[in-house]
Amino acid sequence: MLTLLLDALGLQLRKCCNHPYLFEGAEDRNSDDERLALIRNSGKLSLLHKLLVRLNETGHRVLIFSQMVRMLDILSDYLKSQNFLFQRLDGSMTREQRQRVRGSRCLS
Repeated sequence: MLTLLLDALGLQLRKCCNHPYLFEGAEDRNSDDERLALIRNSGKLSLLHKLLVRLNETGHRVLIFSQMVRMLDILSDYLKSQNFLFQRLDGSMTREQRQRVRGSRCLS
């Protein structure tokens, strides 16, 4: 029983560290610029934004891993809002879809 409680607590702490929008109803609906709110409401995404802008300007490619599908959703929203080209591979894709993505240069 204690192990289950600690696991649940650990998951909530990981969500806190990744992005507040991982919690239901935490989106900033009062912001004029949703794109900016998505970045500013997470220290981790703010830092990632600064890094990705610089790396994109210099032509670098970046690989990001996440164990949380909802975090990948947030990252996809962010990348689309910044007009970055990206590919997403996750467990919901069929083998054929993954092979097509691996063979292509980028998807947006």
